[in-house]
Amino acid sequence: EDQEVEDIASYGIDWNDLDDQRLLAHHNTHNPEDGDSTNPFVSNHPDSNLSHVEVPVSRCPFTNTQLQSFLSDVQPLLDSSLYIDMHSCHLLWIQTLALVSSSRTAADTVT
Repeated sequence: EDQEVEDIASYGIDWNDLDDQRLLAHHNTHNPEDGDSTNPFVSNHPDSNLSHVEVPVSRCPFTNTQLQSFLSDVQPLLDSSLYIDMHSCHLLWIQTLALVSSSRTAADTVT
C-alpha cells in the first residue's frame, strides 16, 4: 500500500548508518562531491519536472469499424478477468494481440 511521505528529503535515510563515522568516511571517499547541481545524474535534488514525458499525437492504425469490432471482441475477455494476476495479464495480452493481428490481416486482404 502506498503511504504519503511527509519529508521527501529525508525519506529512506538510515539515521544510524548516517552517524557511523567509518561508513560515512567510506561513502565520502567513494562518492566525491561533483558540485554541479544542474546535472541530474549527480544532484541530490532532481528537477521537479523530471518525470514529465511528452507523448506525440498519433493516429489510430484502425478504421472506426475495425476498432469497434476489436473492442466488442475484447470486452468479454476483460469481463472474465476480474481477479487478474500476472499470468492472466500475460494470457490476456496474447489473446488481444491475436485479435489485433487477425483484424489487421483481414483488413489488408480486403484493401
